[in-house]
Amino acid sequence: AFGHWITLIAVASHIFGCAVIYIILSATLLEEMLDTLASVHKPIYVYIAVCTTFVWLCLISTKSMKEVALLSILGTCATLGVVLITVGVSIHEITAHVSQTPIVHKFVDWSRLPIAFATMSFAYGGNVVYPHVEQSMAHPRQWNRVVWTALSFCFVMYLAIGISGYLAFGTETVNPILENLPQGAWTTMANSLITLHVLLAAPIMLTSMSMMVESFISTRSPRFQQGSTVEQFLKRAVPRTIIMFFAGLIASIVPYFGDMMDLLGALTVCLLVFILPVLFYYRLGGLKAAGWVHRIWAGFIALVGFGAMCMGTIDALRHLAGDLKRRG
Repeated sequence: AFGHWITLIAVASHIFGCAVIYIILSATLLEEMLDTLASVHKPIYVYIAVCTTFVWLCLISTKSMKEVALLSILGTCATLGVVLITVGVSIHEITAHVSQTPIVHKFVDWSRLPIAFATMSFAYGGNVVYPHVEQSMAHPRQWNRVVWTALSFCFVMYLAIGISGYLAFGTETVNPILENLPQGAWTTMANSLITLHVLLAAPIMLTSMSMMVESFISTRSPRFQQGSTVEQFLKRAVPRTIIMFFAGLIASIVPYFGDMMDLLGALTVCLLVFILPVLFYYRLGGLKAAGWVHRIWAGFIALVGFGAMCMGTIDALRHLAGDLKRRG
């Protein structure tokens, strides 16, 4: 009886947290670009308000995942551009040897392993919106092929940036890596593209969450889905506006992209990607018919996920508390 509510809370927290992180990142990048290019100095919450308004307009203009397909295509193109620019600039930094300080590389940094695991979990945490994406497909039977292609494409992009970025900047690599790139036209273009990407990605995540909220309301009040076109729009717009208000508010209070991503990755993504699937598989009886190798592997996944969730959460909270203390 509690499994449904635990999953619902974890999924909603992850989707909402992702949207907050995207707003923080887009506002931070927008602030840096305007400060560098036009010497415009405004508080970060001004840019957060602008980005929140843009995401809100996209959110209330869509009804389901079908309407956000164009946003997804544009976001993918922007992401590919960022990857190509980052890899190209990183290779140039490696070959030019322009760094004033020696680059330090560690084969394994054990102190950062839990939080790195949580960050990687966040990178592949899109599974929370998969049900709504599959539901909106014209040919749902092709879902397996689609998801494998998409994840493979993501893997190649992450691998390219991870290898080239770490070789170029070593232990000085920060999150997001765009802050490591030297100032110039290519960096400005990459910042512009990634800002566009996250602004287009946030409505996709929040559309999925809004559909969950609307489904919850409609099951308890069937009249929610009835009415004229204007009435249906208002019924969608009101809860979505409330969601966006709190997303913008939280982003203004805690405007630290890296810390928030690490915390969200440790808390919700490790739970959704590594722990809950194994528990649900066990609860449904899948492990009873599995071999001992399968059982050991499933237990190992859950154990690693639990360890990463605990240690990653502690580490992320420590960094977040330090940033908030320095800010105050």
